[in-house]
Amino acid sequence: MSTPITFNGVSYSVPAYNDTGYAQGAGNLSSYLIAISTGTLQQSGGTFALTADANFGTNFGLVAKYFKSVTAGIADAGVIRLAKTDLIEWRNNGGSGNNILGVDTSNNLEWNGNDVLTGSSGGYVSSITGTANQVIASAATGAVTLSTPQDIALASSPTFAAETLTNTSNQLVLGTTRTVTLNAPTPASVSRIVTIPDLSNAYSVVGTEGTQTINGTKTFSTPLTVPSGGTGVGTFTAYSVILAGTTATGAFQNVVGLGASGQVLTSNGAGVIPSWQNAAGTGTVNSGTAGQLAYYATSTNVVSGNTAITTAGTTTPILNVTGSAGAQYLATSTSYQGQLAISEAGASLLLRDVTTPREIINYNFTTHAVTTDVNPWTFSGVATFAAKDTHSLGLDITGHTSNRALNASTSLASNSYEMLLLNSSTTGAAGAYFHASVDSSSTGDPFTLYQITGSNRFAVGIDNSDSDKLKITHNGDTPSAGTEDVVISNATGAVAIRGSSTNDSATAGFYGEVLEATQTTFTNTPATGVVGDVTSLTLSAGDWLVTGMVTLKNNGATVTNWIMGIGTVTGNNLTGVTDGTTRADGVPTSATSTQMTVSVPSWHTQLSGSTTYYLKVDAAFTGGPPQAAGRITAVRIR
Repeated sequence: MSTPITFNGVSYSVPAYNDTGYAQGAGNLSSYLIAISTGTLQQSGGTFALTADANFGTNFGLVAKYFKSVTAGIADAGVIRLAKTDLIEWRNNGGSGNNILGVDTSNNLEWNGNDVLTGSSGGYVSSITGTANQVIASAATGAVTLSTPQDIALASSPTFAAETLTNTSNQLVLGTTRTVTLNAPTPASVSRIVTIPDLSNAYSVVGTEGTQTINGTKTFSTPLTVPSGGTGVGTFTAYSVILAGTTATGAFQNVVGLGASGQVLTSNGAGVIPSWQNAAGTGTVNSGTAGQLAYYATSTNVVSGNTAITTAGTTTPILNVTGSAGAQYLATSTSYQGQLAISEAGASLLLRDVTTPREIINYNFTTHAVTTDVNPWTFSGVATFAAKDTHSLGLDITGHTSNRALNASTSLASNSYEMLLLNSSTTGAAGAYFHASVDSSSTGDPFTLYQITGSNRFAVGIDNSDSDKLKITHNGDTPSAGTEDVVISNATGAVAIRGSSTNDSATAGFYGEVLEATQTTFTNTPATGVVGDVTSLTLSAGDWLVTGMVTLKNNGATVTNWIMGIGTVTGNNLTGVTDGTTRADGVPTSATSTQMTVSVPSWHTQLSGSTTYYLKVDAAFTGGPPQAAGRITAVRIR
């Protein structure tokens, strides 16, 4: 009777002696003998692929000359021959993970990711040598004790022969009570203690040399002498007159008493302190002519003229040098030369020309108008300043032949001048504005014009002839006369901005700026399933539209799937690469397609600071590796 057995997962029947009929059929003896030759380990070696772990029990093991790893690129010598990525691992004592022994990319032996220090690496200390008077070592090797020549704890009081401090500030910080005490304890018979008190704020110590500013109130135990800049006296009588001392360096002194009303300080001769005395002498102040100015002793009036100075409120002029009644002037003669007049008849204040009878300024107290006969502001004709309401000043140029209502000109080489509209209020709806207006509904433009002489000029205002559009225009004296409209805005708020008329680039930081980073040479991608960077682009703060594209070439690899996208972290990382926005997946039409291109179309991002974007690629493949090239482009829209 046959015996059933299982060999490498297949059942066979082994016949007993004199059994027949076991040479054919499933599980026959012939199949079993063939399976033995192909499914057992043989001395000639070869591939012997286990389908499960082989357990040799707890009593015996394997004896061999060497053991090899199945990883490619193993060591060519040694009992255990591993590749650079192979690891030897032990379970840790807590059973929570493994302790790992391996090699890093710099060929250093690592234990759990940290370099193992060896004699050749120079990372360990073989012996210690101390330095006299600094750090002292008790021995070079073995049990070593380090010490200093004296205690240096916070509570210690080390002693030094001298000390040099090189900081420019805070060289020495003493005490915790804000009062500093410097003590020279020896010799005991002449020891000295210097105390720097706490004065409630920071201050400087006064030195004997140089210039210093002394603040606060300082009290001296004895008055500061005159040679030292003092008075030599601690107190004086209030409101008294102070005199120098009896010598050039003597203490200051007081005039005796404060005197009575009307008394004068009178000299009593050399070497005697002056004193308060009644004024000596005779005479009176001349009263002069009524209404005129007079001075003492000569009885002569300071001012003379046709009319005297009178009491305020009368109908006669207050001050007159020459002129006629009703129009008094300050002048050098009876002609109109350098006159300042107050005219009672016209209730006006006049400033007249030097050589001809023209009014430079005539202010009318009744109408509050200012008129002029001359052209100090390049007026042609009579210009009138008139108060239009309680807070404004009007300029009337009616009838002028010049088209300049206000003209300011200067040739200052190092200064500028300006027209300033200032509202100093900080409450309510306070505003300040310049108002330009025209009454015509079809011609004439309200605008401002900016020009560099002999060069470019720009007009900013409303084009009355073009549906009242607001324009910034180039090379024109008015918005309607410009040859190149730079910016146009209509009544609905729509804005049109002129684009470039040549092949130049937009200014960095401005609308239309284009930044681009390209990788035109095909380079190898990382290992299968590992994310890599094709190129990167750094953008400054702003509003951007970003696009990217990657071309993948098989390069002999079999590619089953690949991803490209735009991310924010370099290396093996897909942070920022998101479906529907910054990611595109590529599925080759066949695993060995020559090359394929996918892209992320226009994608919007708003940045508050500088940010770097990375063009990412992640391919699943065997063989190869595949290669990638690509581009990332950004356009500033705001």
